[in-house]
Amino acid sequence: MDFHPALNLLTQFGCGFVLLRSLSRVFNFIGLLLMITFWFKVWRFSWNSKSAIRFLCTSGGVPQIRFCLDRVAWGVSKPKTAPLRKTRRTRSSSSMRRRTNGPRGRANVGSEDGSEGKGENQKEGGNEDEVFDLMTLKSLVKMERLKANAACADLEKERTAAASSAEEAMAMILRLQNEKSAAEIQATQFRRMAEQKLDYDQEVIESLQWTITQHEVQKCELEDQMEICRDDLRQFMRDEDIQQLEVEVSRDFMYDDEEEDGDRDDNSVVSSPETESQTL
Repeated sequence: MDFHPALNLLTQFGCGFVLLRSLSRVFNFIGLLLMITFWFKVWRFSWNSKSAIRFLCTSGGVPQIRFCLDRVAWGVSKPKTAPLRKTRRTRSSSSMRRRTNGPRGRANVGSEDGSEGKGENQKEGGNEDEVFDLMTLKSLVKMERLKANAACADLEKERTAAASSAEEAMAMILRLQNEKSAAEIQATQFRRMAEQKLDYDQEVIESLQWTITQHEVQKCELEDQMEICRDDLRQFMRDEDIQQLEVEVSRDFMYDDEEEDGDRDDNSVVSSPETESQTL
């Protein structure tokens, strides 16, 4: 009943944060203890299981199998032969006792024979276990060899497929290189032809410009001469007569030009069969 007023008093004075912080530390400490106990139990269980496995492997002369993952082989550690040596020693000691003791040792013959029979039975059981283990190991080795052979066959198939794909890729690369070189040769030829044509066109343009300038110069000279002739004719003729004379001269000049054009056309028509015959 008094806890709530105390808590309210602490919150009023600003001590609630301190209380919550201390509680969080306590909870963290408790969680750490629980984790430590859990891991201790796990470690103890693993230790007990390892000791039990070791006891089972070492007791009874069971062969221990060691797997070599790097070379895919199995090494079998043979059981200890100490019991056999002990039996032999016991046999030798029993024979010596028989020889030394004489009639006294005959009383213990029955007990020794029973122990020898038990030892032989144990040996036969151990030999059967060894034979069974060897058979299982041989079967495992055969299975692993078959798996290794299958893996080698798969690797060989992949290698041949990779080699064929590499050859196809190289052939495609060579074909593309040849096509590229042929295209480059054609491009260089077209470029040279275009450059030559441009040079020829430039020369033709320059020659035409020169002829145009020459014609303009000649035209200017002729116009000057015509002005001089007009001035001379004005001294003897009227302007109307001069204009009529110019019209007649222009007509005659045009007629002469038409005749020259006709002669050129005839010459071209005559020369065309000659050129065709030459081409044939």
